[in-house]
Amino acid sequence: MELYNLTLLHKETLTKNVRLLRFATPPGMEFKAGQFMQFLIPTTERKIPRSYSISSTPHDEYLEFCIKILENGIGSTHFEQMQLGEAVEMKGPLVKFVLDAEASAHVFVATGVGIAPIMGILRNALLHQTIAAPMKLLFGVRSEKDIFWNEALHAFAESNSHFSYQLTLSQPEATWHGLTGRVVEHLDDIDVNAHYYLCGSAEMVRDVRGILIAAGVQSAHIHFEIF
Repeated sequence: MELYNLTLLHKETLTKNVRLLRFATPPGMEFKAGQFMQFLIPTTERKIPRSYSISSTPHDEYLEFCIKILENGIGSTHFEQMQLGEAVEMKGPLVKFVLDAEASAHVFVATGVGIAPIMGILRNALLHQTIAAPMKLLFGVRSEKDIFWNEALHAFAESNSHFSYQLTLSQPEATWHGLTGRVVEHLDDIDVNAHYYLCGSAEMVRDVRGILIAAGVQSAHIHFEIF
């Protein structure tokens, strides 16, 4: 793995506990949409590795990460305190959570910041590749306060007839009129020939994978990352 020094260019609050960070792309760095990088977080004793998926595409002039802020988390604390222009070390890219371009259809299931690598894949596929196979995203968060990237995903659906998008809330307010419940409750019309990309909590990945396999989807067609 290559070792890089990244300079922070942009920091944005997406929700109460989700941050968007953009860093200058190091010269010569190459990656595939969906991969993640390992940040080396400095502490008083040593540098501690923390992994975050890239939500930007290889065509962008920056590296973007969508990070959940955890109370007293080593990475969370460092990034909350990090100022624009400061640098941090990073290794990678890692893992092959990438689009299978030969698949007849693609179905993405994400919860929370598990949308990060999937957003990178979608941006790359819909903006920079000519993929005609149907693509569908099912995205779940807890409540209205936890929604982010909704407008961008709806815009993708409006401008790409082969892409569809559904958002479901597991703990919505009474005023919510969209889908409700966990993502496992909305796995309708399972295409056993499609490739599935799951990213989120271990519980979600386990449950969705189990449903897909029981429906006849080959395990080799189910790609997943646990956040």
